[in-house]
Amino acid sequence: MRRLPGYLISGVHFTTACVLLFFLMPRRTGAYRQRSSSSYRTPDTAVDFAADRDQLEAHMRQHTRSYCTCGNDILQSRFCRQDFVIVAGRAPTKPRTFYKASGPNLFHFAGTILSLEVKQVLRGPLEANKTVDVNFIQGAACGVTPSMIPSKKANFLVTGFHLCSPSCDKTHHYHHPQTTQMFLVTRCSASVSLESLSVTQIAGLFLGLYNCNKESCREPRPYFWEPPQQGTLTQTCPYPYSASQCYNRYGLCTKSSLNQSTCTFRAVNRIPKSEAVLAKIPSELHATVHRALSSHVTDEQRFRACLWHSGGA
Repeated sequence: MRRLPGYLISGVHFTTACVLLFFLMPRRTGAYRQRSSSSYRTPDTAVDFAADRDQLEAHMRQHTRSYCTCGNDILQSRFCRQDFVIVAGRAPTKPRTFYKASGPNLFHFAGTILSLEVKQVLRGPLEANKTVDVNFIQGAACGVTPSMIPSKKANFLVTGFHLCSPSCDKTHHYHHPQTTQMFLVTRCSASVSLESLSVTQIAGLFLGLYNCNKESCREPRPYFWEPPQQGTLTQTCPYPYSASQCYNRYGLCTKSSLNQSTCTFRAVNRIPKSEAVLAKIPSELHATVHRALSSHVTDEQRFRACLWHSGGA
């Protein structure tokens, strides 16, 4: 009988051994993988983001610049947390470049200075019908996107930060007056064309529905993993971070109509077109208000569709 080559027999033995090892090894079930992944989390990891938010924010404020640390806040949070909220347009003056040597001490960013004509002040120390120089950070993780730079032909909603170093008084430096304050727009800010606002955003901004009173409903809070248990955050509105854009455009945190002790997100479908109401809203947004009254699709329906597509429903 013809003998098989030695290397072929060795190969068969090796294959058989591999198959036996495969079946004898313990199988990693879903529960095993879940335990393994959880074991990699250190005690400092914020598994329940909403519960640990205060401690996390305190840590961020201590180690980073607050105007660069925001995640993807929704417009209501930016409206309530930031130092100024204005409606403004570009002044005819040319943009100027600033470098890290300009501005308050320890300011290490560069960007563009734009002169903005303030049309309306919603929050903050600025005054309407005056021109203010606003520093737009560009580049790095803190810089604005190109679409956040106001165009010359449209009014913009702009939110930002008021930095003072060490006070907001003017000083003299090398025989030239130098201001020690800065109005700053970063990636954490909102800077959008006024006409791009939704009906819900218009109502929140100009009709007072973005309530910043902490005794009513505290700031909306995102969560990354599992939603907080009901009853743990009755005075705030938790929302999934993955659906931030939906809540940014179509949601505002307010008291629940069913239970005044809890807060919930809701959309605004229509705004009354009475003279008293329209007087509070910039004229270029009146067409948006009128279209909403006759539209068959409401912000509430858009809100639900957005949540469904984002997986946040």
